[in-house]
Amino acid sequence: MSITLATLLALVTPEARPIERALEEAYVSAVAPLVGDHEAVVAVSRISASRPEVMRRAKRVRAFQLLQVSRPYGQLAARVEVDVPGGTESFQVTARVEVTVPVWVLAQSLAAGEALAPVVSLERRSLLGLPNTALRGSSIVDGRVSRRPLAAGAVVTTQNTESPRVVTRGQRVEVMAVVGEVTVRGTGQALRDGRAGDLIPVRGPGGGILQAVARGAGRVEVQR
Repeated sequence: MSITLATLLALVTPEARPIERALEEAYVSAVAPLVGDHEAVVAVSRISASRPEVMRRAKRVRAFQLLQVSRPYGQLAARVEVDVPGGTESFQVTARVEVTVPVWVLAQSLAAGEALAPVVSLERRSLLGLPNTALRGSSIVDGRVSRRPLAAGAVVTTQNTESPRVVTRGQRVEVMAVVGEVTVRGTGQALRDGRAGDLIPVRGPGGGILQAVARGAGRVEVQR
């Protein structure tokens, strides 16, 4: 008689009891809002009850409250109230909670100043051990460059990458100013390096010093 791997796993792996599934769902519902990322995936395992005999008799989870949450992952405890034959009981449970989120990871090493866009991919990583400065989002790495040499497999963060310089000190730049519905353009000289969005001093056409925002390669906009 032949037997498939799926059948074998079904025979040796007991299906989670309804109350355990209900507790897993309760953990997910309680943790998800704390993560604050709609792309996060919450996985719950190793549920243990302080009163296992009550958990075995439990029919339904009536109330669930996480206890002393300093971070929404790792070993988390909760207070549970359940329906049992003849009434309700309460006990404490603990579970292993893992949260994974998509972050940008380098597919190959980079030297300082190299562009990220061609060599990064989104991968799911656990929040446990992931730096808070890790970059997420579909286009957030566009235009960024490495701040220092980075090895393949490195997680992209705001600390190891930066926006490229679009204006350099001493460069002749296009100066744009919007006054009402009129756009005035001229040329000036950047007095400091600037990245996209930086406010930098620029010597205007008349020789005065203007504060302008770097908008792109060789372009600045005067703030009015």
